[in-house]
Amino acid sequence: MTRKSVSFAACSMRFAEALGAKKMKGCMPLVGALLILACATVFHEPIAAHLGNPDSRVQLENLYAAVFDWSAIQTGFLFAVYGFVVGKNDGFIGAIRKTPAMGKFTASLRRAILVGFLLTFTSMMLLLYPLQPIAWEYWVLSLWLALFMWAFFLFCSVALTFGVIVKVPDHDLMKRRDH
Repeated sequence: MTRKSVSFAACSMRFAEALGAKKMKGCMPLVGALLILACATVFHEPIAAHLGNPDSRVQLENLYAAVFDWSAIQTGFLFAVYGFVVGKNDGFIGAIRKTPAMGKFTASLRRAILVGFLLTFTSMMLLLYPLQPIAWEYWVLSLWLALFMWAFFLFCSVALTFGVIVKVPDHDLMKRRDH
């Protein structure tokens, strides 16, 4: 095995590890969102009092707008990554295209895009029809916050994995550099 093929194989292994060679990694974004929802349930009273206070530094309208802006940018980035990954058939991505690790990555990418769309749409609805943290509306807001955290954690997972993928030099470039 040459030095070039060893580094290519090592990069492939790092890619597989980053994608969830460990069993729980794929569930962590949802687990994080459920923890946020559990905290919103346990600390219902102080959170509702704080968000419902007009003198509070956190205004719900600003929170709705900030999450809407973030989710729109995040979803656009994820679409760009998806277009790059699906459209590139050569180099490292072409070499790993049919692997289970790449299948997991594209599945997590599609899930992140879907959750991002859902978050963008729900945030848009909250901008148009703002809710207050009282009665049943508090639980809708809690679910929305959990959706935001799920989308954010999915985004971070995809972005970190994509960072690993793009750091790997294409095999063709490695050959050209050595000649």
